[in-house]
Amino acid sequence: MSALKKYIAPVLVIFFSVFAIRCCRISPASTFFSGYDILYVTNRLPAKNALEILEKNNCENVISAENQKTPLNMAENSPEVALANSNLEKSTYLKERMGFFSDKDKKNNIFYIPAGQKEKALNAAKELSENGYSAGINARAKFPFASVAVVIAFSVFLVLFSENRILCALSFVFPVIFSFSFPFSAISAGLCLFELFLFFCIKFYGRKKSAERILQNVMLLTILGASFFCVALVKIQAGIFFLLMIASEICVASLCKNITEAIDTRYSFNPVKIRTAFAIRIMTKKSRTALGICAFSILVIFAAAIFSSNFSSVLSGNDSAAVQLPSSKASVSSLPGIGNFIEWKWDALTFPYRSLNDKNKKNARNDAVFFKNFQKKDGLIQETVSSLYYNEDFKNEALNEIDSLEYPALEKMLARQGKNARFGYAAAGLQNITLIMIIVFVIAFLVPLGFYLASGKKAQELK
Repeated sequence: MSALKKYIAPVLVIFFSVFAIRCCRISPASTFFSGYDILYVTNRLPAKNALEILEKNNCENVISAENQKTPLNMAENSPEVALANSNLEKSTYLKERMGFFSDKDKKNNIFYIPAGQKEKALNAAKELSENGYSAGINARAKFPFASVAVVIAFSVFLVLFSENRILCALSFVFPVIFSFSFPFSAISAGLCLFELFLFFCIKFYGRKKSAERILQNVMLLTILGASFFCVALVKIQAGIFFLLMIASEICVASLCKNITEAIDTRYSFNPVKIRTAFAIRIMTKKSRTALGICAFSILVIFAAAIFSSNFSSVLSGNDSAAVQLPSSKASVSSLPGIGNFIEWKWDALTFPYRSLNDKNKKNARNDAVFFKNFQKKDGLIQETVSSLYYNEDFKNEALNEIDSLEYPALEKMLARQGKNARFGYAAAGLQNITLIMIIVFVIAFLVPLGFYLASGKKAQELK
């Protein structure tokens, strides 16, 4: 039982943590739309001609502006379709959805190609480029090697500065693995803070009341809290595994302590650390240097993220400028989503049966609309009353009917992205600088910088 508690249990926790973090890793988004690749072609070439080249290269079911229709399962001469195309209805969805077929700067036409045809699309892009028309396929998101490299470099620096290099090196294995499993620049900044926290905690290793010392120190708790906040704010899943990583670090310290004690029992004399953890100074010259290097490392990660976002080339054609493409993973919503389609469909189906004098028909969602129909029954034409209710059943039916549209409808792609997708523009293949990322970097940078400046001021007062 003693061996189970001292050795086996910590080892199991450590192996489980590593296994879970690696198996549940999250990579930067590699596509702009789930199930589709994007081909963008300079608008110097008419979209119709570009679509012909795609078809020539055997690309099927391509979604383009040229083949869009009114997304209603009704005849073209029905009142609902006719009025939807008449511009009398005030809904702007049909006009706004055309934003999906051009880049943000309106310099390229956009085509959506179902997954599994990327080689054909690349052949089409190559043919377009050879004919003098710049074209490209959205690139896969680039792995942020720069931010991971900074985490590793900072780890090496702290190990060299540590009083217990073996324990320090073992402890930093988890943040490094974590940085590969969750390769986001902002998370790497949080991991630098966590490594700084471990560096300080190792000062108390093997001393009495070390846990109390850590839990009562404002600086250490602030650094740990900031590191967790930075990681969890970027990805909730990463925050959960961050807690698992903390448990693993505790197991590593416990395992090292137990192994050291087992080795010491072989000797007749063993040195004992008399001074408790409260007698050990946290802030030393090495500690201040570590704080400064941590702040600098976070600044480097942020600079690398900005540089990558602004200057990385993503085109497979001849153009080298980053193109802002429509995306379901945009930081700012600027294009209509599937919810807008459902609202439009409600307006389109009920518009023929509402009063034109109803000025508030677009500002408020009607609960129900009743209208008369005439049908032949038993040889006689009879009047019936039909109704439409704007409820969950209507929304679900609207989504289900999308699949029965008999053309490559944009709505099929939008529905596949899910109800929570945020449609806007994003640079191809890049981790874009978002407000959340900026907040994370500001917090991660100010925490070590603040303690560095405060420790320097205190040192000056003591002179």
